[in-house]
Amino acid sequence: SVIEEASGDQSVGGASRLSWVEKYELCTDEDFGDDLPTPYQSLDEMRLHCLDLLMDATSIDNILSISGPPLDPEAFSFFALRFVTSDHDFGQKWKWLACRSTSHRLLYVIDLLESFQESKRAKEDEDITFGYLEDEKQDSDGEANVQVVETDK
Repeated sequence: SVIEEASGDQSVGGASRLSWVEKYELCTDEDFGDDLPTPYQSLDEMRLHCLDLLMDATSIDNILSISGPPLDPEAFSFFALRFVTSDHDFGQKWKWLACRSTSHRLLYVIDLLESFQESKRAKEDEDITFGYLEDEKQDSDGEANVQVVETDK
């Protein structure tokens, strides 16, 4: 974006100088849903899918503690990034903040949330299997017939 400041002293009542913007250029994303990944038909559809995944991954209170999710897909893609990028991973943050594609940012967040969801399901399945094996480890004669495997708990 291009910003030009006014020259001259713009102080008010002896306070420090104020900057006045005379011209500005608002930069927005370069994609407008023209090059969407399969199976999405629109950026709004990607936003909705991403929001559903986000609501599965964390509580609504956690989401609302930041603010209400923006309706605009571009604004939402920046909103969602904060849930999947570490505060200390400046490289990733700058990479995605500098990205000029709403669909790429949304797809990045969706991929991470889907991976999280899959690993969460696998852990739950593992816990269910562990519990089932624990219950069924004795047969009708009262002897152990199933080897119980340790899980990471």
